Amino acid sequence: MKKLLFGLTILLLTACGDKVSKNSNASGNAEFLWDFSKPQTYVYDYEQTVEMRSTMGRDEPEEKSKISAKGTLKIIVKDENQADISLSDMVINMILFDENGPSDTVNNNAGDMVTPGMGPDGSFKDKNSESMYSMLFPLPEKPIKPGETGERQMQMPFNAGNIMLTISGANKLTFKGYENFEGRNCAVLEGAIDVSKLELPKDAIGNYKSTTTGTGTYYFDLKNKCYVGADVKMVSNVLMDTENFPDIDLGMFMQMYSDNVFKIRLKEIVE
Repeated sequence: MKKLLFGLTILLLTACGDKVSKNSNASGNAEFLWDFSKPQTYVYDYEQTVEMRSTMGRDEPEEKSKISAKGTLKIIVKDENQADISLSDMVINMILFDENGPSDTVNNNAGDMVTPGMGPDGSFKDKNSESMYSMLFPLPEKPIKPGETGERQMQMPFNAGNIMLTISGANKLTFKGYENFEGRNCAVLEGAIDVSKLELPKDAIGNYKSTTTGTGTYYFDLKNKCYVGADVKMVSNVLMDTENFPDIDLGMFMQMYSDNVFKIRLKEIVE
């Protein structure tokens, strides 16, 4: 069970100018894009906490855990306006609970995780990877001005055992204005995350649910075209119930709830 919780946790695991930015056009619309014009590495301090409740069987007791992780997130710019994202030096502490309180503690150093192929607009060649970073480092799909709302469409995979499903939604981003943050004059985006639309095939057998909702505050340096920080809170709810269905020989019941908090801060830019 510890290995399963650890695996699920890893999966849940990634100066702007003046009032009118130098990266804004004459109408005041700001274009949010990374600077991937030359090889360089954006280095971030990364923190994540997860409080999780899970049931792996309808008649099984609920299991609880709390996980905290700290490490380094790097956006490594390569040639051809592409970058890889890596999570490294991850130190993970997991506390398991029973009915009497904390029952076990597991400490781990996770191996490096690399996600390749991010473009300057935040899109990925692999759309499954894009969904995670559209919550942590979202960029509006079109230029917007202060007071306006853009969005980032998202799709997330849902492995429901015998079928692979897709959940869709968006991170709606409101441009709140400019703020001095970590010594930089940054554009502030407030995000409303909702990835809850699940379309089941007509022949799907069982009950399925997967929702991810949350909020984010994002700080983007429009002049230098990079993220400076992000504070994100998300709640995920997953249900898969194929027990007691006559057309399924080996049914199962799984329900999982997780409360996730992310803190990301720019540490340095290495050229």
